[in-house]
Amino acid sequence: MNNSQLPTWDPLGYNTPLPLERTFYPLGFPLEIRTNAPEVLAAAQTSWPERSGAFSEPLLRLRVAVEPGEHPFPPPPRYRAQGDLLCLAADPRHFAACDLNKAVAACWVSSALAANQALFRYHYLEGMVYSLLSYQRLTPVHASCVASGGNGVLLSGPTGAGKSCLAYACARAGLTFVSDDVGYLLRGDSSSRLLGRPHFLRLKPSALDLFGPLQGVPVGADVDGEPIIEIPLARLDGISTAPGCAAAAVVLLERHPGSPAVLSSVDAAVAVELLVRELPVLSEAANREQVASIERLAGRGAYRLTYSGLPEAVERIRELLQR
Repeated sequence: MNNSQLPTWDPLGYNTPLPLERTFYPLGFPLEIRTNAPEVLAAAQTSWPERSGAFSEPLLRLRVAVEPGEHPFPPPPRYRAQGDLLCLAADPRHFAACDLNKAVAACWVSSALAANQALFRYHYLEGMVYSLLSYQRLTPVHASCVASGGNGVLLSGPTGAGKSCLAYACARAGLTFVSDDVGYLLRGDSSSRLLGRPHFLRLKPSALDLFGPLQGVPVGADVDGEPIIEIPLARLDGISTAPGCAAAAVVLLERHPGSPAVLSSVDAAVAVELLVRELPVLSEAANREQVASIERLAGRGAYRLTYSGLPEAVERIRELLQR
């Protein structure tokens, strides 16, 4: 059969040209993106400005096809998975599919969504990439992280515990900022190496009352439409950042009005139970490795910090890192 006999009807968009291609390095891993829209590459550049990485594999491959035209703005996509397949779906024009085992994903979005960099990055770009990496090599930990001398402390707690605010306050006090909301443990690493996202700080607008220099930062929207601000840390003077550290301890945050800042040891099993509770279900093998990495982290040191004011809490974290 010659090429003239091959079918030309393409209702699936299989032959959509994706002429733009570039490699990025999220968390130090190589990511090849092919797309037909420069806005996609611009969004990836914002999320991952690094020009090289520490790892050669797994190689992630992502195709993003952008459909031009005026389309209604979509709701946030729903994530669903079975076996090695992860799917995202918002509406007929905004969806994605990921092969977790092969570290490959394809995504279809409208030009309107691609142009809204904050929402496209959060809902699709970063969500797909970090899901692939979590399946392949990493353990996501819902915690901020600060470090000193290459050793880091993870600040964990429920929504409203002040993880991001405390991490930023620590950075303003001279500690190194590693990540503001999620850190990623490298599975199988004996030193509990943690990879962070140090380029941005995401806070609710109410936090602006705590940090005067942030006044005037534009306000966007997060997944639920709640106002949020995203601050590029490179534009703030006096803030030291690092892409990772050796995770030396985990601190469970409990914020109570009027409470003094008190740091106390807790049983490692308590920390493991709380952190494992927030792990997404993946394959049995991946989840087993993720639990093992959390147990290794908690075994290095587990604490509870009850506090009210940020300055006193910062001093307790500094004292812990100096031990």
